[in-house]
This record gives sequence, structure tokens and C-alpha cells, in this order.
Amino acid sequence: MLLEITNLYKNKVASLSNEEAAYALGFAFFVTLLLPSDVLPFPSYWLSFSFFIYGAFIWLNSILEKLSSMIFAKAFWAIILVAGSTFNLAFSSSIVNSFLEVPNSPFGYTITLSSVLLIPVTLSLSGIFVMMPVIALVALTSAFSIKNTSIKQLLLLDFIKTLKPQSGLLFFGRVFACVTIMALCLSFAKDNSWYTDKVGVAVKWFAYNFEMERYSYCKLNEGQHITYLSGDYVIVAEEVESTYKFTVTKCDSEL
Repeated sequence: MLLEITNLYKNKVASLSNEEAAYALGFAFFVTLLLPSDVLPFPSYWLSFSFFIYGAFIWLNSILEKLSSMIFAKAFWAIILVAGSTFNLAFSSSIVNSFLEVPNSPFGYTITLSSVLLIPVTLSLSGIFVMMPVIALVALTSAFSIKNTSIKQLLLLDFIKTLKPQSGLLFFGRVFACVTIMALCLSFAKDNSWYTDKVGVAVKWFAYNFEMERYSYCKLNEGQHITYLSGDYVIVAEEVESTYKFTVTKCDSEL
């Protein structure tokens, strides 16, 4: 009896794709949340979320492979990349201005560095808006398989004949994966001060040490660094109580 159950289990698992197997493990660990904490002290929901997200990436990768040969798809992703990069740089520029509390025009390299460090934040913000319409699309395309459907078939409603129900595991797994990703994005966007505070420290340290000068024709006190704005205005920074303070002032020339 045990051998028959084992063989049946192996046959069922062998028939699953990698994506379906990831969702199956995700649901299995999700069920373990019902167990008392003293039985399973490790927070199994992280394992559950990880497998759901892994399955979603397998599915997304398969879609990208199919679209990679289409010219319009390449153009679409190029537009998304340019738009995302522009938004990230603009967001980083605003954040650097907020961190330093001075004009950020002299700190081009600092803005570039912060744009890399703030990728998790921009991804979480983008994920909130992207995942809402995607969940509905995922639910439709995961419930039914639509293949070789043309515009003419859509007008004639012939595409209904091509609808084929898919695996229930794929349907619920993909929907749950999208909901999980959106929930994580919401959670991180709502409370990310623990991360952005560290980014702020790194931004100030980098700007002070790499984009400001130690020696100048303007008068500087010990430990002060300087960079230049238009006219006689300059930005002076100094280390104060384990942080860096940036101020705008006029250059007091020694010449």
C-alpha cells in the first residue's frame, strides 16, 4: 500500500512542470502556517512567498523568450526601459536633494549612485501600479490557453473555440504569486525608512568624500569640503556628530 502511494506521488510530481512544482511547494509551505509556532518556529511564509515568486519568474521568463523574436515587443521593452530609467534618475535626483538639503546640480555621480541604491524603492512603487491590471490579465490567461488567435478570430468571436482550460494549479499559483508580489511591494513602499536611511548615509558620505574638494581659493575651516555653484555661491560640507552637514554660502576668497 505504501509503495503504491509512493509511486502515485512520484508519477504526479513527475508530470508537473517546474513552474507548477514551485507553486505546489508554495501552497505546501503556506499550509504549514496553520501549525503552532513551537512546532515550526521558522517563519514558513517566507519560503511560501519565495516559491510563488520563483514560479512567477519561470512563467515570465517563458513569455519573454516568446516575445524576444518580435520587433514590436523589443520596441515596447526598450520604451519601458527608457521610461523606467528616466523615472529612477528623476526620483534619485529628488532624493539626493532631500538628503543633502542643498542644490543637487554639482552631485551628478552621487545621483547616479543613489539611482542604483534606490532601485528596490522604485521597483516597489512601480510594482504597485503595474500589478493591479496584471492580476486580471494573469487570471484570464492562466485560466485558459489562447494560442494562434488572430485579430479576425477576435472579431468573429472564433477565439472562444480555441480556449482550453489550463491546470488549476497554474491558475491559482500565478494569481497568488501576483498578489504576493503586490503585497510585498505595498509593504516595502509603506515602510522602507530602515533602507532609505542607510541610503541617505551612503549618499552623504559619497558626496562629501568624492564630489567635493578639500582645497580651494575660498576660505575653509579644518575638515570642510567645498563644491561650486553659479556666481560666488558654493556648497560647504563638514562632518558633524557622525554625519555630514551641507550648507550654501558665499565664497570668501583668499585671493
